[in-house]
Amino acid sequence: MNKQRLTLMIALLILPLILAALASYSIWGYFIAPPAPLTDGMASVSNMSLVSLREELTDKVRIRTTMDNANDYYFSAFDVDTMHHLYANSANDYQIFRGVDALYEQIPASVEQVDPQEQAAFSDFLTEQQDAYAAQTGESFLGCNGTDFRGHAVLMEGYDANGQPLLYATVSSNQLHNDDYRLLEYVFAQTNDGLELLKSQQFIYHVAGMEGFDFRILWPLFTLAMLPFILAAWWLTRRPQNKRKRDESHLVVG
Repeated sequence: MNKQRLTLMIALLILPLILAALASYSIWGYFIAPPAPLTDGMASVSNMSLVSLREELTDKVRIRTTMDNANDYYFSAFDVDTMHHLYANSANDYQIFRGVDALYEQIPASVEQVDPQEQAAFSDFLTEQQDAYAAQTGESFLGCNGTDFRGHAVLMEGYDANGQPLLYATVSSNQLHNDDYRLLEYVFAQTNDGLELLKSQQFIYHVAGMEGFDFRILWPLFTLAMLPFILAAWWLTRRPQNKRKRDESHLVVG
């Protein structure tokens, strides 16, 4: 196999990889797979609250936290399946428990609610983020439409390995488009001056049949779609070489 032919084959095999990664990012906000939860820095968990997020329609939209009506049931047992069952009839919320899953071993048998002042501080932060995003884009990253915002969040207080108090939060948005929701994750250091954002991330997830339809599925599909072109390129780049061999076989030596 000549070098040009080998280069062409490699390029045609790599192309579906690139296209699948770009398509995945444009749809979901990540290239390969959903990023891991931002829980690696939390060595222990002390308090946890499941809260609902609501809009206060005043002169300036404000996002506030309220205790969820299923909160008592949620705290009745610390079983991952039980916690997922809480929103069995509301699939748009299942992603907010990924941090709980990751920190399951660190959650004690009995926890208190996150301090109301910390909930209020987080509410203020989320409102500022929403206002800044809306000012820049004219849209809402939480899917707020001014009349009916019904997001949820899990707030978890704990400590890192050095004893620094942390607040970890996962937030599910309103529906953004047809069955698409945004998941946001934040990790804050709790300081005397309030919450200090350490890291954050977000991505889009789907709840009506398109779950997991990202790079891991798109790559095989794109590769399959490219297969006729790969075979055609293999055949076309082989013909001149075969012709040269036939021409050489008719040479008369004398």
